[in-house]
Amino acid sequence: MEDRTLHPDPSSHSVRVLEISRSKRDAPPAHYTLKIESFSQLCRILRDNDLEKYESDDFEAGGYKWKMVLYPHGNWNRGANGHISLYLAIAEAKAIPPGSQVDVTLKFFVYDHIRDTYLTIQDDEMRRYHYLKTENGFDQLISLKMKIERFSKLQKGRNFSKEFSVAKHNWRLMLYPKGDPMAGGNSLSLFLQLLNNSAHILN
Repeated sequence: MEDRTLHPDPSSHSVRVLEISRSKRDAPPAHYTLKIESFSQLCRILRDNDLEKYESDDFEAGGYKWKMVLYPHGNWNRGANGHISLYLAIAEAKAIPPGSQVDVTLKFFVYDHIRDTYLTIQDDEMRRYHYLKTENGFDQLISLKMKIERFSKLQKGRNFSKEFSVAKHNWRLMLYPKGDPMAGGNSLSLFLQLLNNSAHILN
């Protein structure tokens, strides 16, 4: 039996929650990055083509070729509706011969654009890959409820988020649910507002 392990990155500090560790770190992932320019556009493309998942390009790590499998609205077959589901799959079906297995520590990173950090989601136990089990991951990676709550009850005019600090400046989001009147009021409008406005130049 051949055992190969993708070792976890010791540079991040984890907090144990059940069998999943979540932590934050500044360093980007070392093996592969899947960048989605527009999550809503990806969902629309999948819906228009009657697809429920997106598969990344192949990448190599630990001597094997892998791919990421993303379910933007959750893997319904595993009861994960209401969440984003993400899995790591062996890209080549016959890469692991019968009688062998590959032990992997799964660690996914979600980039936070506002804080410029990565949310690390890691399984505390090794996942086994073999010729009958070529995919492992998280059915409930992130809840889709991490969006605007009670959107339909927002005021038609301006709505403001809580203030937050980035690059030594204070900001807030300004939202028009029915659209900015200057833009015709037909679509949702979202703006980033600088609160401590001054003559300082942002580097």
